[in-house]
Amino acid sequence: METPAPTADYRGQLSHEYLKRRSRNARYSVRSFARQLGVSKTALYEVLAGKRHLSVKNARQVANRLVLSPSETEAMLSTIKGRHTSLLVDSDVSLRDDTFLLMADWYHYAILNLIKLKSHRADPRWIAARLGISSNQVAEAVSRLQRLGFIRRRGNKYERLVGSLDTRPDFPSEAVRRYHRQQLHLAEQSLERDPVDQREFCSLTLAIAARDFPRVQKCVREFRHRISKTFSSPDPDQVCQLAMQFFPVTRKRGSE
Repeated sequence: METPAPTADYRGQLSHEYLKRRSRNARYSVRSFARQLGVSKTALYEVLAGKRHLSVKNARQVANRLVLSPSETEAMLSTIKGRHTSLLVDSDVSLRDDTFLLMADWYHYAILNLIKLKSHRADPRWIAARLGISSNQVAEAVSRLQRLGFIRRRGNKYERLVGSLDTRPDFPSEAVRRYHRQQLHLAEQSLERDPVDQREFCSLTLAIAARDFPRVQKCVREFRHRISKTFSSPDPDQVCQLAMQFFPVTRKRGSE
């Protein structure tokens, strides 16, 4: 799951995203892509053909739908507004990017937990092999975690400088959505790859009152924290992911 690089040519980024989606589904069309971006098919055709730019309003919506980082969004808007766009961003944008990507890309949290293993190495290739990602992704993530003050290097090991992390209220919702999309993809891979005795997939369908949703959410959060506290091993040997989903499968009718 490579993070797209900030680019002044947002049309190229749109084309790349469309082709990536089409490679997974040969029937995927520009019409489908336009609908998911929230723009008209005609407008998208003309943008991709270089005949026009997105409007600023549509650009913000597209950036939101594609879950672009602050610097990627800023580069797109600068191009549309006719300003010179530099790939060098100021420290404020860099900090916002670091915070955004920390939450958006799952492997930051995985690296923070991987370095709890006594066998871990401060080697991008070793970390990449353990997590199934590229060495470049590891190098970027490690640099980001160091800039944020979450880890530091000691010899051939990394030292974690923060305790448990949770989603803060000020995290961008786009980053949270991207993170959960990645978690769903990882779960799908595990379902096909890992034997039953090394995973636990379960679901529960029940009829409840809408007023009880906050209580269910509270129970799930308490369960998650209890699992984290109970199984914080002093001698871990692998990193796992616990994912739970709770959502309505019924839809309201009329004014209900």
